[in-house]
Amino acid sequence: MKDIPIPLEKERSPFLQSVREVIRTRGLAYKTESLVAELMYGCGLRTSEAIKLRVKDIDFGMNVIIVRNSKGNKDRATVLPTKLRDPLRAQLEFVAAQHRQDEINGVGEVYLPYAIERKSGRLPP
Repeated sequence: MKDIPIPLEKERSPFLQSVREVIRTRGLAYKTESLVAELMYGCGLRTSEAIKLRVKDIDFGMNVIIVRNSKGNKDRATVLPTKLRDPLRAQLEFVAAQHRQDEINGVGEVYLPYAIERKSGRLPP
């Protein structure tokens, strides 16, 4: 009988960008995308977590971001870097102003499931 070689598992190291790569990437991105990239890098967010981030998950008073339904379908908290507080606030103010202008122009609506529309008062009871 021949000895069958047992394949060895390769040790995988995590992919980390160098500081130089991050700076170069930030320079190529638009303002919003750059802010998302900085949040991912500074807060340790995965791409899916950064995309699903909501305004109510950001606590400026405690410098914390709550990440909902993270890996393993669990919630976790991460630190909001001081450097990102002002740019993040400015982005939220910009989007709020844009939404108000869209409402004035008659296009500031989003799809809501029927029950939520009724609950919010958009539909008659």
